[in-house]
Amino acid sequence: MKKKIMRKNIVSPFIRMTKKDIIRIPTNGIISRKTEPPKKYVITDDLYLNNESFYHSIRGHGNHQAFLDSLQKRSIEEYNKAVKLKQPIINMVFFGHWGWAFSEILSQYKKYALGYSIIQSVKPIPGCDVYQYWRGASNDLNEIYNSLGPSNHTHNFIAKGIDMFHDSPNDAKRSKIGIRMKRLRSFGGSFCTSMEQYEFLKNQKSVGKYHEYIPLGIREDIVTKSIHNSNSKIKIGFIARSYYDGVKGEYRLFNIATKLDPSKFEFIILSPNLDSLVSKIRGLGFNVFTKNHTNFMSLYSMIDVTLILSKYEGTPLPLIESMKFGHTVLSTKVGEAPLLLNDTPYILSTDDEFVRALNKINKDRNILKENIKINRKKVHDRTWSTFVNRSIKLWERLL
Repeated sequence: MKKKIMRKNIVSPFIRMTKKDIIRIPTNGIISRKTEPPKKYVITDDLYLNNESFYHSIRGHGNHQAFLDSLQKRSIEEYNKAVKLKQPIINMVFFGHWGWAFSEILSQYKKYALGYSIIQSVKPIPGCDVYQYWRGASNDLNEIYNSLGPSNHTHNFIAKGIDMFHDSPNDAKRSKIGIRMKRLRSFGGSFCTSMEQYEFLKNQKSVGKYHEYIPLGIREDIVTKSIHNSNSKIKIGFIARSYYDGVKGEYRLFNIATKLDPSKFEFIILSPNLDSLVSKIRGLGFNVFTKNHTNFMSLYSMIDVTLILSKYEGTPLPLIESMKFGHTVLSTKVGEAPLLLNDTPYILSTDDEFVRALNKINKDRNILKENIKINRKKVHDRTWSTFVNRSIKLWERLL
């Protein structure tokens, strides 16, 4: 374990410090600040399933690492329990926290992968039967791969490993596609959640023997709406979290809102971290409903038109979930949108194109009515049970 290095700072004469902040004042004018030891964390069942929001509420690198260490300890405890069940153990490795969409998918694996023990962890746990890497672009995975040396392809972490692609190959920051292609043939298998990813890797001829397209499923509690909004304000939906680089296109939502009439449109924004955007759109005179108003799924179902404004996407889940609800979907050309909306006028580029489409829908409500049936039919076979069963077939090839 690395020794902690006490951080030293040169103190400006304009900064006030209290006695408790100072441990010693050496003659060279450099002082050492008092540092708190990392906190200890108890990983509850809920936190073990979904911990992204909690992780981001923690302050300090030491506390972040202490939390991840606690998560890994809990994972090893779960592994030890699973060994006694004498059934194949599938290690879902994240190289960090997990939550939001990842937690939803984990829940579905645990529900439908009967006869398998699903153990999620920060790092791979020795002794498991299959390793599914959710962040294949992680530097940690690359370090493991390189540390194993020339025979790395024979080690269980790699030979029994599956590189899971859920980011767009065009998103260089997240997919790190160049690094991954160099080692992809060494892994036992790989699978992609979008046809864009699958075709890209296949054309690069960088995949191994088992390379699969396994599209994500849709929640069973999503019920297709039976009637369309015929005369009230059009409810525009945006379902996404914000990232440092604006990859979800949230900044575009405000620009689009500035060109719409608040007497004809309102917004439903479902996100864990877009409070600032919500305030700005309300400042334009719009009604904006958030998950704080009522049940998440109830609000989700009330949307008339879902906007996908992303620069890059894997699927995304809001695309196929919205189609199952019967929402009309307007999307940029990302993820599965070209596959599912290829015969519609709803693959758009500019903000003005989105504005024109929204105004057209407001004038012709039959568009909403028609898309209820059309969109539901397009995604009827995208179930979580199908997703899990196709994953199991890939696991079985490595067992």
